[in-house]
Amino acid sequence: MTDTAKRVHEHYRKMAEEKKAAEAARPISISLVELEGSEKQIAWAESIRKKIVQDIEEELTNGESGEMLKVALELLEKVVSRRTNAGWWIDGRDISAKKSIEWDLQKEADALMG
Repeated sequence: MTDTAKRVHEHYRKMAEEKKAAEAARPISISLVELEGSEKQIAWAESIRKKIVQDIEEELTNGESGEMLKVALELLEKVVSRRTNAGWWIDGRDISAKKSIEWDLQKEADALMG
Protein backbone atom coordinates (compact mmCIF):
# COMPACT_ATOMS: atom_id res chain seq x y z
CA MET A 1 0.00 0.00 0.00
CA THR A 2 1.36 3.44 -0.91
CA ASP A 3 1.77 6.21 1.65
CA THR A 4 -1.17 8.09 0.11
CA ALA A 5 -3.38 5.02 0.23
CA LYS A 6 -2.40 4.43 3.86
CA ARG A 7 -3.27 8.04 4.77
CA VAL A 8 -6.62 7.81 3.00
CA HIS A 9 -7.38 4.48 4.67
CA GLU A 10 -6.45 5.91 8.09
CA HIS A 11 -8.58 9.01 7.45
CA TYR A 12 -11.68 6.93 6.67
CA ARG A 13 -11.03 4.62 9.62
CA LYS A 14 -10.90 7.63 11.96
CA MET A 15 -14.10 9.05 10.43
CA ALA A 16 -15.88 5.72 11.00
CA GLU A 17 -14.69 5.60 14.62
CA GLU A 18 -15.84 9.18 15.23
CA LYS A 19 -19.26 8.43 13.73
CA LYS A 20 -19.60 5.31 15.87
CA ALA A 21 -18.59 7.27 19.01
CA ALA A 22 -21.08 10.05 18.21
CA GLU A 23 -23.89 7.52 17.74
CA ALA A 24 -23.03 5.78 20.99
CA ALA A 25 -23.10 9.12 22.81
CA ARG A 26 -26.61 10.01 21.57
CA PRO A 27 -28.95 9.77 24.53
CA ILE A 28 -32.18 7.83 24.49
CA SER A 29 -35.30 8.99 26.27
CA ILE A 30 -36.87 5.68 27.32
CA SER A 31 -35.94 3.36 30.15
CA LEU A 32 -34.44 0.03 29.21
CA VAL A 33 -34.94 -3.20 31.14
CA GLU A 34 -32.10 -5.53 32.08
CA LEU A 35 -31.26 -8.15 29.48
CA GLU A 36 -30.82 -11.87 30.14
CA GLY A 37 -27.85 -13.82 28.85
CA SER A 38 -24.13 -14.18 29.39
CA GLU A 39 -22.12 -11.11 30.33
CA LYS A 40 -20.64 -10.97 26.83
CA GLN A 41 -24.06 -11.38 25.16
CA ILE A 42 -25.59 -8.68 27.33
CA ALA A 43 -22.83 -6.18 26.54
CA TRP A 44 -23.17 -6.79 22.81
CA ALA A 45 -26.98 -6.82 22.86
CA GLU A 46 -27.16 -3.58 24.85
CA SER A 47 -25.20 -1.73 22.18
CA ILE A 48 -27.41 -3.20 19.44
CA ARG A 49 -30.61 -2.36 21.33
CA LYS A 50 -29.45 1.18 22.05
CA LYS A 51 -28.70 1.84 18.37
CA ILE A 52 -32.09 0.47 17.32
CA VAL A 53 -33.90 2.54 19.94
CA GLN A 54 -31.92 5.65 18.94
CA ASP A 55 -32.90 5.15 15.29
CA ILE A 56 -36.59 4.63 16.09
CA GLU A 57 -36.66 7.57 18.50
CA GLU A 58 -35.13 9.78 15.82
CA GLU A 59 -37.78 8.66 13.33
CA LEU A 60 -40.55 9.31 15.89
CA THR A 61 -39.14 12.72 16.80
CA ASN A 62 -39.08 13.74 13.15
CA GLY A 63 -42.69 12.65 12.65
CA GLU A 64 -44.45 13.44 15.93
CA SER A 65 -44.55 16.21 18.51
CA GLY A 66 -46.16 17.10 21.81
CA GLU A 67 -48.58 14.60 23.31
CA MET A 68 -48.39 12.23 20.33
CA LEU A 69 -44.61 11.98 20.69
CA LYS A 70 -45.00 11.27 24.41
CA VAL A 71 -47.48 8.46 23.70
CA ALA A 72 -45.28 7.05 20.92
CA LEU A 73 -42.25 6.96 23.23
CA GLU A 74 -44.29 5.28 25.98
CA LEU A 75 -45.39 2.61 23.50
CA LEU A 76 -41.80 2.19 22.32
CA GLU A 77 -40.66 1.63 25.90
CA LYS A 78 -43.44 -0.94 26.41
CA VAL A 79 -42.53 -2.81 23.22
CA VAL A 80 -38.76 -2.76 23.82
CA SER A 81 -39.23 -3.90 27.43
CA ARG A 82 -40.78 -7.16 26.24
CA ARG A 83 -37.52 -8.19 24.56
CA THR A 84 -35.30 -9.21 27.48
CA ASN A 85 -33.31 -11.99 25.82
CA ALA A 86 -29.88 -10.72 24.71
CA GLY A 87 -29.79 -13.38 22.00
CA TRP A 88 -32.91 -11.95 20.37
CA TRP A 89 -31.20 -8.58 19.88
CA ILE A 90 -27.99 -10.20 18.66
CA ASP A 91 -29.76 -12.50 16.20
CA GLY A 92 -31.79 -9.60 14.81
CA ARG A 93 -28.97 -7.07 14.75
CA ASP A 94 -28.91 -6.62 10.98
CA ILE A 95 -32.50 -5.53 10.38
CA SER A 96 -35.06 -7.95 11.77
CA ALA A 97 -34.96 -6.67 15.38
CA LYS A 98 -35.67 -3.10 14.30
CA LYS A 99 -38.44 -4.22 11.93
CA SER A 100 -39.97 -6.40 14.65
CA ILE A 101 -39.94 -3.53 17.16
CA GLU A 102 -41.49 -1.19 14.57
CA TRP A 103 -44.15 -3.81 13.76
CA ASP A 104 -44.99 -4.30 17.45
CA LEU A 105 -45.04 -0.53 17.94
CA GLN A 106 -47.52 -0.15 15.09
CA LYS A 107 -49.75 -2.90 16.53
CA GLU A 108 -49.72 -1.18 19.93
CA ALA A 109 -50.57 2.17 18.36
CA ASP A 110 -53.40 0.62 16.35
CA ALA A 111 -54.81 -1.04 19.48
CA LEU A 112 -54.61 2.23 21.38
CA MET A 113 -56.46 4.09 18.63
CA GLY A 114 -59.13 1.41 18.65
